[in-house]
Amino acid sequence: MEQTLLLNASYEPLKIVHWQKAVMLWCQGKVEVISVYDREVRAVSFSFKLPSVIRLLRYINIKKRFDYVPFSRANIYARDPMTMAACRSTLAEAYPGRFVLGLGVSHRHLVTGVRKHDYSRPLSYMRQYLDGMDQALFMAHKPAEEAPTVLAALGPKMLELSATRTAGAHPYFTTPEHTAYSRQVMGEGPLLAPEQMVVLSTDPTEARTIARAGMAVYLRAPNYLNNLARLGFDESDWADHTNASDRLVDAVVAWGTAEQIATRVKAHHDAGADHVCIQVLRSDRNLPIDEWAELAGVLL
Repeated sequence: MEQTLLLNASYEPLKIVHWQKAVMLWCQGKVEVISVYDREVRAVSFSFKLPSVIRLLRYINIKKRFDYVPFSRANIYARDPMTMAACRSTLAEAYPGRFVLGLGVSHRHLVTGVRKHDYSRPLSYMRQYLDGMDQALFMAHKPAEEAPTVLAALGPKMLELSATRTAGAHPYFTTPEHTAYSRQVMGEGPLLAPEQMVVLSTDPTEARTIARAGMAVYLRAPNYLNNLARLGFDESDWADHTNASDRLVDAVVAWGTAEQIATRVKAHHDAGADHVCIQVLRSDRNLPIDEWAELAGVLL
């Protein structure tokens, strides 16, 4: 029987509900229908298609567990430690239990070429940055509970730092093999929340075309290429930094049915991940609402 993805007013996924519950909320005027199934239900005087995604018209604030918080990351060269600490405390107070601060060192060509900063020792700079955040002044009232911090770690030293100085790591553009390696380096306990790119398409040509478009910008980033090299890939897998090989595409991007993608997510969990962040790739820039609904049915 069809199920419905319930979104908050902010479009944040909340939970899966039975379609009858979704119809009841719609009839009560509490939600709007975002998308529908093909199946149609007929009543005496009217008919309607079953909703696949609905959105609350009024935002509700839900206290969430730490391991279900959305993840992102901030470039530490973009703002000083005191500003970053203030942003973290402000967001922690505004959205208690719903915010995790991710910190990363970006890439040499962006830091030196765009921001004109020194990038000679990014690991040492991260250590100093964390020290600066720990010592930063915050003149307003502190939140009841400070938001946790994780690092966008890929290599062994940054992974070790994430385990010893922060709540854990949020690796990006990686594979289940890297997740297993990360857990080995970090040990048990620290949070490990890798990202997984996905394409909901069973056609190999279509799926890999969408995947390559989504991967292209990262194949110009040295830190990601260095990490791929540690995983056994080489320059033949990223010709001219745009045309990723089938081998690399299939390793980094999970494509196929929702069930096949769930298998890749399970591989991350089996390798030691506590949480897997799904990034849906599409051929356009529209919100992947239908894809979220389909994946929710097998992942939640």
